[in-house]
Amino acid sequence: MGLLHYFLGLKVHQAEDGIFISQGKYAKDLLSKFGRLNCKPAITPMNINEKLQQEDRGEMADAKRLCGFTESDWASSLDDRRSVSANVFTLGSRVTTWSSKKQATAALSTSEAEYIAATSAACQAIWLRRVLADLQHEKKGATKIFCDNKATITMTKNPTFHGRKKHIGICYHFIRDLVAKEEITLEYCSTQDQLTDVPTKSLPKEKFCYFRALLGASGRGWLVSESRWRRWLRAKLGAAMAEDQRYNMGVIPTRKSLALCDWLSVSCFCRRRLSTVLVHLKFAEHLKEAVTNVEQGHIRVGPETVTDPAFLVTRNMEDFITWVDTSKIRRKVLEYNEKLDDYDAMN
Repeated sequence: MGLLHYFLGLKVHQAEDGIFISQGKYAKDLLSKFGRLNCKPAITPMNINEKLQQEDRGEMADAKRLCGFTESDWASSLDDRRSVSANVFTLGSRVTTWSSKKQATAALSTSEAEYIAATSAACQAIWLRRVLADLQHEKKGATKIFCDNKATITMTKNPTFHGRKKHIGICYHFIRDLVAKEEITLEYCSTQDQLTDVPTKSLPKEKFCYFRALLGASGRGWLVSESRWRRWLRAKLGAAMAEDQRYNMGVIPTRKSLALCDWLSVSCFCRRRLSTVLVHLKFAEHLKEAVTNVEQGHIRVGPETVTDPAFLVTRNMEDFITWVDTSKIRRKVLEYNEKLDDYDAMN
């Protein structure tokens, strides 16, 4: 097979006097990704005689938007029946840290596994709060961590709730002190919104793609509101944006013709608004009816109910558009198509 040249992104050069390992290819790939491959090289990593200051008019992270998600997969290891803990933290609209690790002890219940995972996530949140404080962006108030287990949330708030936690190690009760000090707060979220299912469980394709889009790991699946779409448009229509991304967004009909990218206009993006897509998918006969249905809360995209007709929907997100379960329009559609089951008929 010959000598090894590349391994996990590392370039390996084998010579008679030894083996040299570098990340030159990785660096070139990064420059190519951000459109800086043809830039002039610099001798030093910083400008000579440049001084730093706190208020340099640069865009800083907003500490108020720090939040996390915690999840566990109970007894997922067949060898020792230990659970897997995972947490994901976002700052603004993007993921900043994530972790997936097998727990050190075996949990006796799903609540205990979630409790241990929540404590691990709380420790990560405290570290992130200290990092933001060092950057002069101290977090005010408690950091929200979303959990889909209500028993775990109760265990962190009620010190007399001993039935399920009297045997849990003392180190895992650290989260109770953080909740009491209002540095951390656990809030319930639906399983449909639990981003940490990706690093803990084996998911079906549709759900995995949806969570991947929410995590920002894919250029597809964005939802952009009207108030942000102009800024988003300027940022994403630069030379670094590839044709396949524009196709996945739905603004060009095919990947084959690069000339279509030169004909992009505002109307191309207006056709990707939720109200327009609903007419295309036969959810409504005309645009006015679609706008009314959205504003009245009859439509959801994935697990979220959308009330803004100006939401931009990509090709991938079209598969997740459906009626809200409690919508009367949904009930009438099922009755008309003779698909109303006994349970829905009773409600």
